[in-house]
Amino acid sequence: QAYNCLIHFYKRLFTNMIYKLFLRNGSRGLFQAQDLQVCSPFIIIQHSNVQILSRRAKSTKLSEEEIEGSFQPLWDSGWVRNTDTTKDVIEKKFVFKDFISAFGWMTQVALKAEKMNHHPEWFNCYNKVEVVLTTHDCQGLSVKDLKLATFMDELD
Repeated sequence: QAYNCLIHFYKRLFTNMIYKLFLRNGSRGLFQAQDLQVCSPFIIIQHSNVQILSRRAKSTKLSEEEIEGSFQPLWDSGWVRNTDTTKDVIEKKFVFKDFISAFGWMTQVALKAEKMNHHPEWFNCYNKVEVVLTTHDCQGLSVKDLKLATFMDELD
């Protein structure tokens, strides 16, 4: 049942996105909900004899050399890498003046994370926020982790 709800959510989401896209181009009513199928990780739009196939881009896992070269500013600012047989993550604990400051920071990060489609694992207690970043679809660290961690540091 949860899977069906998720499919329904994506159908509505992508139908609205496609409608808005074609509405901007003056093609009202070109696609309808029944024309859209979501087959993870593919999004298929079928209309008459036309079929558009879009594949969501999968993140690329960074090599050890890329991590060593790119992540040094993060290590310098307090991020720590935690690697074991099941995960490869970066972590940091942020401390703010009070709860409002911590929550405001989290809200700004949440908006950026949503735009990036890269969501942190985090825990908040009063003025403290503990953050864990990893890219699940590549089972390791990616450019997304670097960008979001850098954004978090710039806000702090």
